[in-house]
Amino acid sequence: MMKITNPKTQDELKYAGLLGLNNAVFCNGHLKANEIELPEHWRKLIDERSITVHLTPVGASQELVVKGVQDNKVLLKHKPGLPVDCYYLVIATLQEGTVEV
Repeated sequence: MMKITNPKTQDELKYAGLLGLNNAVFCNGHLKANEIELPEHWRKLIDERSITVHLTPVGASQELVVKGVQDNKVLLKHKPGLPVDCYYLVIATLQEGTVEV
């Protein structure tokens, strides 16, 4: 496990390794809105072009689609007339070299 101290908040961030072909981080949760707020410390930690999003709708098909990534948020499009209700998993590759958060 790797520990990083966030210089702005002095919070301790803990990272553990996942087995895979690259160094990556992930966040997951339950969403009832049309955007996923990514962790603030990801701004300098990840390669934004590497973001992959997995969405699992709850209750009914909502035709969920990722519109894009902007201002550290994943923007979603969904079927009109239905509220968003889904589980999400966002995976991103770490930037190469030394990164300060």
